[in-house]
Amino acid sequence: IGLKWDAIDFEHDTITIRHTVTSCDIDGKRVLVAADTTKTKSSLRTLPLVPFVRERLLALKEEQKENRRLCGRSYNREYLDYVCVNEIGDLIKPHYVTESFPKLLKASGMRQIRFHDLRHSCASLLLANGVPMKQIQEWLGHSDFSTTANIYAHLGRRDAERAWAGFSVKGRSQQCAHIAGFMAERVGFEPTEPCGSTDFESVPL
Repeated sequence: IGLKWDAIDFEHDTITIRHTVTSCDIDGKRVLVAADTTKTKSSLRTLPLVPFVRERLLALKEEQKENRRLCGRSYNREYLDYVCVNEIGDLIKPHYVTESFPKLLKASGMRQIRFHDLRHSCASLLLANGVPMKQIQEWLGHSDFSTTANIYAHLGRRDAERAWAGFSVKGRSQQCAHIAGFMAERVGFEPTEPCGSTDFESVPL
């Protein structure tokens, strides 16, 4: 929700996590709190802008431009810097995402999970593709390696590979190539075999 357009580098294909928007109740009224900070220092991180997300963001940028034209003076210009706004420019509220996610799953015929569980899915897929636990820690923004290890150490390689198999071979290969290339450059991680395999190794920083 706190993602801003200036945190997206379309030239180098990266997204930087550095701004947050949360909601809280003050005197019985729900208010938004925006800050150029994150929960922990390690949460401030740069992630790869994978191709299909890049395409969607570029399309969204054009959609917002058209919405501003159509709405004219009625468009809310307070949140022009933000990515997550609705058709009239209002910032999408944090609770809207968590409340709408179950409806999306139901409409898609998928089993119910929490929105936060998508982090676990991401980590499981990275683990299935052989990404070392240390790099998964940096990817998730955990401040302590033991946090990542305690959560995912129980996940067997076979279980992780079963989750990874849920992706099509083509999509798996494309996303693997992009992520592996990014991690090789940023955190000293590179594949030992062509993308699509699950054999990776860590290299010295």
